[in-house]
Parts: sequence; structure tokens; C-alpha cells
Amino acid sequence: MAAQDYLVSKVQKKRIQLVGILFFFASLIVLLKLGYIQIFKHNYYVIAASKQHYAFDNIPAKRGLIYVKDTDSGKLYPLAENIYQDMVFVSPKEVTSKEEAIIKLADILKKDREEIRSLFDSSETYVAIEHRLTDEQSQKIKNLNIKGVYLNKEEWRYYPENSLLSQALGYVDDEGNGQYGIEESYNDILKGVPGIYKAESDTGGQKIAFGRDVSKEAIDGKGIVLTINRDIQAEAEKILAEGVKKFGAEGGSIIVMEPKTGKILAMTSKPDFNPNDYKNEKNYELFKNKTITDTYEPGSIFKAITMSAGIDTGKVSPETEYEDAGQVVLNGHKIMNSDKKANGKQTMTQVLEKSLNTGVIFVLNKIGQSTFFDYVKRKFGFGERTGISLIGEASGQVLSEDEKEHTVATMTFGQSILTTPLQMINAFAAIANGGVIMRPQIIEKIIDKDGKEEEKQPEIGR
Repeated sequence: MAAQDYLVSKVQKKRIQLVGILFFFASLIVLLKLGYIQIFKHNYYVIAASKQHYAFDNIPAKRGLIYVKDTDSGKLYPLAENIYQDMVFVSPKEVTSKEEAIIKLADILKKDREEIRSLFDSSETYVAIEHRLTDEQSQKIKNLNIKGVYLNKEEWRYYPENSLLSQALGYVDDEGNGQYGIEESYNDILKGVPGIYKAESDTGGQKIAFGRDVSKEAIDGKGIVLTINRDIQAEAEKILAEGVKKFGAEGGSIIVMEPKTGKILAMTSKPDFNPNDYKNEKNYELFKNKTITDTYEPGSIFKAITMSAGIDTGKVSPETEYEDAGQVVLNGHKIMNSDKKANGKQTMTQVLEKSLNTGVIFVLNKIGQSTFFDYVKRKFGFGERTGISLIGEASGQVLSEDEKEHTVATMTFGQSILTTPLQMINAFAAIANGGVIMRPQIIEKIIDKDGKEEEKQPEIGR
């Protein structure tokens, strides 16, 4: 028995030693893990803990409005403002009457049942069904009182004048970013800076009364006042629409500008679009402001530019005469007047009155090809952007000075050169302004949330 007791005692002792060794290594592993957490993962767990103790949320900034001045009262009138409309969303896990909800929502929203069913089958916690509900739709959904179906207010951009000035304004997409026109060009100023709600909270996510609060308020976007005259803009759009219809044209453009300041009073192209309904517009070309993005051969209106160069150099005057033979032959190319007639002795005034091609070629010969290009490119600035503060302006195209003589001759009456409508009105405004070209201006002032105004002053372009 003594020997047996001895053996049992020896086995137990070994077991105790083994347990001790295991306990030692387990403790060592725990200590090493704690050391690793405290030293190498310290910052990670500090941030993780702070997140559990703080409630977070983004505070959206209000987008700044875009105004024009009312002609009669002088008051500011918004062409782009913000409205609040409901969206409907569901929590699929909470919906108990799924089929009933699908059928009734499809009926109210005029949507396909299968489309809504696919949203209800989502594994997401919350799924958006439809944005920008009408008041009638919101009320009907409220009346359904279906568990798991919710409404929430959202801010949206709204254009009270619909298509008025649409291509100069642009639109705001569902993510709140400006696209095209003023909305894109001044997006950073208009959208403001979102704020952050961050405060110590309890386990239920409720803010602790005397806890730490490091929230940052949202900074609302600034408002923009345009140089556009609301009445002139409306009249320009009416005249242009009637003209396009009357002549069966594909489209057209009108710009109205103050020569002494460069301020744009009206800017429109047809066809245009309604920024309130931009999602349903299939022709994206309508979003472009063609007065600044599209180039064309200006044709005979360019004769005024050629004639101004002749008068400014003193080589011709309004009374200077030449003999119109009805055509000019250069490099074997015959250039004729549009009326195919020889008009005999004509003054420079009559050249413009009758739009005589041979007359502006006469002016070209008087001033010389080099001087002609100097006026076209350097002084009037054709072939370069005007510098208007809108995204997407084209520079146009002017040929090089070593072009053949007959090609340069066609430039004098607006062929073999590409310009934008804005470049052309800017050049004509310079003639009306004694030869001073102003930088085209469409922003009158910028207004911050406190009402402080930053007025934009006219600038001389060249």
C-alpha cells in the first residue's frame, strides 16, 4: 500500500507541475497580449473607445441661392433656391405586411411592383424607395401607417422660373454638386461646408448633459447675385424662341451686354432645358451654354471688325471710296459679293450697308495682312477665351498668318475663322466703348450668410 501511495503521489505531483507550466505560459501570453495592446495598439483602442462614447452625425450646409435683380423694385429675385420634400424609405426587416406595402407604394408612386419588391428584398438596414415626393404622395403614405415604411425631409434645388436662363445656371445633382453653368463654376462658394455633430453620449446614444461636445457648425453657402436683368432675359428668350420657330432653325443664341462695363444682361440659347427635370432630358447637349461653348463662322457681321481696324489705323474713313467690280481674284480663286453685282464707286459706309465682300478685302489691302492679324488676334482677342467666370468657354480658332492670300481675304468677311457668340458681342461692345474691351461679367456680387456683400467690379480685358 505504501508503494502504491507513493506512485499516486508522484503522478499527482507531475500533473500539478504540468498545470503550473501551462498556467505560466498562458499568463505569459496574456501579459504579452496586454503589452501589445497597450504599446502597439494604444491609439487604435483609444479611438475605438472614443467612438463608443461619442455620438456622430453630419450637419448639412444650406446651398446658397442665385439671384437676379427685379427691374421695377430692385429687390433680389431667386432663380435658384432650396425646397424641402419628403423621401420614402423602408426598413425591410421591420416590414410585417410586405406584399401589402409593395402593392400600395407602387400604386401611390406609379412605379413597377417588381422594382419595389427588389428593394424590399435588400439586406440593407434602410433602403430608399423614392425621392422628391409630392405633398399628395406624402400624405397618402402617412395614411397607410405601415410598419417599417418611413418618410424623411430632404433639401432639393428648385428653379422657380423653370427653363429661364437654364444653360447659364446649370443644375444640382442628387449628390448636391453643381453641374454646368453657375452651379458648377461656383459650386465651392454655393455649397458651403458641412458641419459635424460629435458629443459624449450614453449607451443609448443620447447626449450627456454635461459631457464633452466638439461639434462643428455647418457653414452655409454664399448667395450669388447675377448681372442678368430678369425682364431683358425673358424678352430675349421669347424673341429667340419665335425666331427659331419662324425660320425653322436648329437653334440660336442671344447675348445682351453693357459695353462700358462688360456686364451681361441676358444670355440664352435655344433649344434649352428645365433644370427641375434634368433627369428626364436625354439630349445632354442641351445642358451646354452654347453662347460660350460652341464655335461657328460668324460671316458678314465680321466685316465691322475688319472695318474698325481700317479706321483705327487711319487707312480708311467712313467716306473713303473704292471701285467695286463685283469680284476679286486671288491665287486663282474668285471671291464675289453675295449679290453677284458690281456696284461701282462705293464708300466704306456703303460697304457695311450693302455687306460688300470686295469692300473689306479693299480694307485688308490698305492695312496689310500683318496688321489685320494683329487686330484680330492681339487687340480683339479672337482665338483666346474672353475670361468670363464660367466653366467650358471655348477659345475659337484663328488661322496662322502664313495662310494663302485668298484664305486670309475670306476671313475679312467672317469665313475661315471660328468664334463664339460671346467673343463676337465682346468685340462689338469694344467698338461701342471707344476701343476698350471689358472682361465679360455675369456675377454682380456675392453675399455671405450674415448679409455681407462682396461686389464684383468691372475689369478691362485689353
